[in-house]
Amino acid sequence: MKKIRIKKSVLFIILLVVFLIFRGQSILKIAGDGREYVNFKLVGVKSKIYVYSQTVKSNFNNMLYVNRFIDKAKEDNLDLQILRLKLIELEHEKEENGRLRKLLELDQREGEKYIIAEVILLESVDANEKIYISKGKSQGIETDMPVMSEGALIGRITKVENNYSEVMLLTSKKSKISVLIGNQEIGILRGTGTDRLIVENYNGDIDKDGGKTLRISTSGISDIFPKDIYIGTYNIINPLMLKKTKEISTKPSFNVYNLKEVIVYKFDKNKQLNDEIRDQIKQEEQQQQQQ
Repeated sequence: MKKIRIKKSVLFIILLVVFLIFRGQSILKIAGDGREYVNFKLVGVKSKIYVYSQTVKSNFNNMLYVNRFIDKAKEDNLDLQILRLKLIELEHEKEENGRLRKLLELDQREGEKYIIAEVILLESVDANEKIYISKGKSQGIETDMPVMSEGALIGRITKVENNYSEVMLLTSKKSKISVLIGNQEIGILRGTGTDRLIVENYNGDIDKDGGKTLRISTSGISDIFPKDIYIGTYNIINPLMLKKTKEISTKPSFNVYNLKEVIVYKFDKNKQLNDEIRDQIKQEEQQQQQQ
């Protein structure tokens, strides 16, 4: 009788432990989803703190520069110092204009629109996962729109509020996109949560001598990204290793900590579809002519 009671007690304890494990997983999932929701809703507050901290940092650097300038002014002629200061300001403006020109070096074609937005929040914990930008629904931003910087793709819009949006970066562990490698091989570019991007199972032609540079761009096999948006390059340094592992590992073309402004690429999906149909018809006609 005692043995039966002991067995029942053990069975009860096992069932209780199993129940608590599954219950705990559900609670953790709910807590995780709730934390993600609250975090997104707090972007407005966090962004103000982030922008303020950047302003304080900039002002501190300016103060350091002013102190150095004052010390130097004691040694040199004041008029000469004023001229030097103006020259520095002009150089700064030149650099700023050059950076903005690079940002805008995109052809405005029919059915396409580029929306410039500022980076308002970068959280150090998720630095390679996502950023937040200063444009949202009120400015025409929608989910899945491509986001670019200096002519290269950096990610896509994943969440939208009235006046800000979340951008999932290419480096995010959740990021997977179809790409064209070296204008011939299709592959899946994946983020790793670090400053590396990888393509597995690469089967393209590999030059035995090495030194070849492969261009990586969007393949167009998606409703999200139009074809041929530049992503970056991969230099084949060790052809034998690439042939063995069939894995491309490369750095993104952007440094997330240097992102100040980005461009949201708003394109006409219907126009893209029509262009693809026209290209297909043209290819079929060429094939018929060859036959």
